[in-house]
Amino acid sequence: MTSRLIAIVLTLISLVTTLLLNSGFGNIPPVGKVLDPFSGIWEQRLNSNPWPRLDVLRNHLKSKMRIQIDDYDIPHIYAQNNEDLYTAQGFVTAAHRLWQMDFTYRVAASRMSEVVGEKGLRFDRLFANLDMDRGAKNSLNAFMENPYSKMAIESFTKGVNIYIKSLAPDEYPFEFKLLDYEPEEWSPLKTAYILKLMAFRLSGYSSDIKLSRTQQKLDPDLFTRFFPLYPSEGDTIIPEDIQFDFKPDLPQKPTTQFQADWNKIKPYPQPNPRNGSNNFAVQGEKSSTGYPIVANDVHLAYHLPALFYGIHLRSPNQNVMGGTIPGAPGIVIGFNDRIAWAVTNGRADVMDFYQIQYADEEKSAYVYEGENWPINVKEKLIKVKGGDDVLLKVRSTHHGPILYENSEPISGRFASGLALKWLAHEGSNEILTFLNLNRSANIDDCRQALRSYVCPQQNFICGDIEKNLGIFPFGEIPVRWPGMGRTVMDGTKKVYDWKSFIPHEHKPYALNHPSQFVSSANQTTYPEHYPYYWNWRFDEPFRALRIKSVLSSRKSHTPEDLKRLQMDRKMPFAERLLPTLLENLDGERLTPTQKKLIVSMESWDYEARTQSIGPGFFNRWWKALESLIWENKLGPKSDFEYPAIVETLSMIENEPESPLYDDPKTQEKIENLKDLVKNSFITAFSEMTKEYGDDFRQWKFQVVQETKIPHLTRIPGLGIRQVSMGGEDMSVLANAGTHGPAWKQVVSLVPGKVEAWAGYPGGQSGHPFSKHYDSMMTEWASGDLVKLNFSRDPIEDAEKLAVDWKYKGEK
Repeated sequence: MTSRLIAIVLTLISLVTTLLLNSGFGNIPPVGKVLDPFSGIWEQRLNSNPWPRLDVLRNHLKSKMRIQIDDYDIPHIYAQNNEDLYTAQGFVTAAHRLWQMDFTYRVAASRMSEVVGEKGLRFDRLFANLDMDRGAKNSLNAFMENPYSKMAIESFTKGVNIYIKSLAPDEYPFEFKLLDYEPEEWSPLKTAYILKLMAFRLSGYSSDIKLSRTQQKLDPDLFTRFFPLYPSEGDTIIPEDIQFDFKPDLPQKPTTQFQADWNKIKPYPQPNPRNGSNNFAVQGEKSSTGYPIVANDVHLAYHLPALFYGIHLRSPNQNVMGGTIPGAPGIVIGFNDRIAWAVTNGRADVMDFYQIQYADEEKSAYVYEGENWPINVKEKLIKVKGGDDVLLKVRSTHHGPILYENSEPISGRFASGLALKWLAHEGSNEILTFLNLNRSANIDDCRQALRSYVCPQQNFICGDIEKNLGIFPFGEIPVRWPGMGRTVMDGTKKVYDWKSFIPHEHKPYALNHPSQFVSSANQTTYPEHYPYYWNWRFDEPFRALRIKSVLSSRKSHTPEDLKRLQMDRKMPFAERLLPTLLENLDGERLTPTQKKLIVSMESWDYEARTQSIGPGFFNRWWKALESLIWENKLGPKSDFEYPAIVETLSMIENEPESPLYDDPKTQEKIENLKDLVKNSFITAFSEMTKEYGDDFRQWKFQVVQETKIPHLTRIPGLGIRQVSMGGEDMSVLANAGTHGPAWKQVVSLVPGKVEAWAGYPGGQSGHPFSKHYDSMMTEWASGDLVKLNFSRDPIEDAEKLAVDWKYKGEK
């Protein structure tokens, strides 16, 4: 903590000269106020423990309550009613994460520039044009239509505001002082914005524009081969032996294929396409306890304060613990004393682009089914700290907001635009889903709770103490003909509109399957004989295949086994491809150093360990090879969609003389696989030498792929520069350096003795000067997860407690 304080002070001092110490200048914070000995950093360090403030709650509760804070700073709230329970949850969450909640809301609501200046405009424009306002307001209406979710979110909001009102300006969290602004009153709408931001992270990636461009560039037969509607190989979440006894009512596909007229635009900034997760669980017959064991690790961006927040909630009708998103009531991933649930991103396509045709030069209307429909225009004012405000005009059709406008007429017509249809714009009540999961008693309750879940589509694993275990892909999915929506569609015709959603009873699932385990890793959801179409491309199958291989290989698993599986660093893709690369690599004309590198790669065990040179060089070699194969046919990967890895891998393994290896720019030579393997090896070697030095023995993976946890503001000194961990994108430990398992959990379901372990990159506190700012980092990185203090009754072991606060109920 002392070293972090020194780093922060040095960073702040470097921002401005002493002439600016007592007032801000442009985007520079008033550093003098931050360094003030009475209300700045030094006071902040003293106030990093928020728990003496718990007494503020006394005048706002209906009944007696007990709040215990354990030695990891995890709150355990024991309440006599649910209103008090969620009020206390709002209070303690704000006590730990108030600035994070405020900042996350501002990102989604296009209000970053108010506090960070012009550098926030990129994001503010993005989310304004995506019309996050519409999605948040529609979902808020859905929250408020249900009495229970309305009570929960209003009580949570009440608790947050009790905490905010208890603060004097000199007690505001550090980042408020650093950025020179004050916390605002919390509201249910702000919670809705935070949940819409999570929906964007998990469903906001679209390949429609890039794939449309790719389709126009490739021969139709090649496009069909390398971009199949169903993967040519891989794995499925729902087992192949599951049968479906219903016949869907699918829309009729148009007889002619629409070709979009957009070739020069670049897609908007999108979330990481790897945002996903692993979840896996074993049934009692395959468990050392005789009951289900459920594991989950959620793959999202790393940052401090941590994305997730651990909490335990107890009232007369629930006893639940796990991880939640700061800013929302209830628990998102967790367990109670009867069930456990885990989630992964489903990758269903719930975002489509439509090419609309303007009806006039003023762009006041668009053509739809031969008629002119009015375009809705609403203004969005973005305030910019230290700069001029920006007034945006968000234009919308019945599909959704127009994200791109082409000012040039197309084929003699008026200019066109690209409008977005996104499921997250609709009113939905995901909060109710999780509140009901929190109170579920068995797997039937779990399935019923999922019926209110809409977006983003997720794969839910549920297990209970009655020895039931199932996996349930849930969320609303538009009914489509196969391939509908994977490229830009014709916005002038009704036939391309969404008309209905897949009925709940038609969604695939597996319950108590004979394999005695379930798992998902963002791979293809359903077997090929499932009659509905969800998406054309899911995640590469390598993580999923590795998980299934490990789970199948043993007759019985312990919780420790599942924790070890979460830390599995084996790279199945490298294990499959590297022998082919080495076999096709001509060693002649390689330098002695390059030959020594080859010897090292031949002895590599395919583990993504921090001290190994294998994973870093293999990934660079593959990237160079993929580029050599496809960039000459299509263009840069930033502008075109490349085939899934398994499609390219199949060609490499089976077609060494494919004409696709030939570079059309080298007319004097026809390249084959050996040529590209050699050229890509030399390219990768050259790049690595330039970046990491001449001695390849120093190309250790922890250098090539640094694991670091930045602060949300990216200010040096507030984050963690280097964590020793290993793992990579396509290993089960899907650590990509700044992205990976942002929450890990393992739950052993035994009646009367539910046990759980968890960890995440950070700690409970959002205060940089608290010892709990990053106190789970070691356990998270090592996989030796923290044993959670979970019981129906208050903890009586004083050594496990930092605080034991009681309110007896008197006013």
